[in-house]
Amino acid sequence: MPGLFRVSVDRGNAVVQGTNSGKSDEDVWVETWILGITSQSENTLRVAYSRVVNNVTSPSSDEDKTFAYGLSGTFTRRTAEILAADEISPIVEITAEESGNFNWRGKSMSAEGLKAALIAESKLHPITEVRLLEGDAYPDVKQLIAYGGAVRAIGLKKSFFERDGEFKTIEWVD
Repeated sequence: MPGLFRVSVDRGNAVVQGTNSGKSDEDVWVETWILGITSQSENTLRVAYSRVVNNVTSPSSDEDKTFAYGLSGTFTRRTAEILAADEISPIVEITAEESGNFNWRGKSMSAEGLKAALIAESKLHPITEVRLLEGDAYPDVKQLIAYGGAVRAIGLKKSFFERDGEFKTIEWVD
């Protein structure tokens, strides 16, 4: 059951606090957690998390009924690794999977995932052509529609899919 929840800004730091309580057949417990995010520089964030769970029915000396832990870490923005020549080709080739997903660079992704990946890739370098290759299965109609939407999202009006070793063209007109 959700309990009290608060989001605040304290001296430029984002603070999220939550308190939750519940009751089981034997115990009443209270849980409190705090998440703090501090910007240390333009490229660095400090994140700290603390959680305390206390069973208020049993004595606090019972270590099994009360526990606390905290985590903290620093996240630093860094320059991306240089892509290999085969990763910056203006021609993108993906395959259809039997599951209805797509496979690109060895990663299985949904239609929405493919669309997001193509948009992100097109911001890094120009993509001139996207090809849907025969993979585990022929693309079904639903996959072709999703594929077409992903290609249109990066501004291409033409795409290609492989059927029986030949490429078929899909073109859209506005």
